[in-house]
Amino acid sequence: MVGTKQCWAIFLMTANILILFSGISFCIISYIRFQTENSNERIFDLLTHVFTAIASFVGLSAMIAKNRTALVSYGSSIILDVVSSLARIVVLLASSEESGMAYFPILISYRCVTLVLDAAILYSVYLLVFSESTPLNEPLDY
Repeated sequence: MVGTKQCWAIFLMTANILILFSGISFCIISYIRFQTENSNERIFDLLTHVFTAIASFVGLSAMIAKNRTALVSYGSSIILDVVSSLARIVVLLASSEESGMAYFPILISYRCVTLVLDAAILYSVYLLVFSESTPLNEPLDY
């Protein structure tokens, strides 16, 4: 089980690093788009990416500190990211017919990949934190 925990810990660290850098990149892109378009949808995009970057930073910090409680709070923020992604998919589906977006399949694919990655992250948090009956105040052991 320890080898499996180490693999999931490596996955979680790698995913958090990638999400952090992509979140920061998307924050910059969304901010530039917000400055040019100034619409409510761009504010939602910007806030979503800021939240994602902050959440991945919390997850990365929790993994480095081997802190179970912080990792649990990171898992709850990932659940909020899942809800946000589902809301974005619904908004995209509702607005696709009226606007005729050419890049619609790319956006839906991106959100679906995000959901799959979030599910893998939640599973790894579950394995690292709750797979044994260890109290939350003890450090992670991977």
